[in-house]
Amino acid sequence: MEAKVKIQKWGNDLGISFPMVIVNELSLREGLYVNVQNNGNEAIIKLIKPNSYNLTDMLKEITENNVHHSIEWEQSLYDKTEEEKERFRKLLLSGPVMEDEQYQEYTERRYRYKTWNKK
Repeated sequence: MEAKVKIQKWGNDLGISFPMVIVNELSLREGLYVNVQNNGNEAIIKLIKPNSYNLTDMLKEITENNVHHSIEWEQSLYDKTEEEKERFRKLLLSGPVMEDEQYQEYTERRYRYKTWNKK
């Protein structure tokens, strides 16, 4: 689509206003960036798509200094019994990983703290 628009002074700059038909067709919104190119007596405006990541380019950014080490898991969560899965879920939701006695003490302290703060 082509539209005739008027160049206007906006503060110390010049600007154009896009008609809503073009805004809707291109899904434009405030805050997006465009690239303006001078092509002789034509101005070419191209939308810069946000977050256009390219896996090849991202992989080139990995260096010896910023790569993380692999993590070895003892056994898959799928291999665990329902009881182990439930304990694992509780540990993840309630606080830091700790031994059974420590976990029990931790939950008791947490309970006492919550009930004490209600008074």
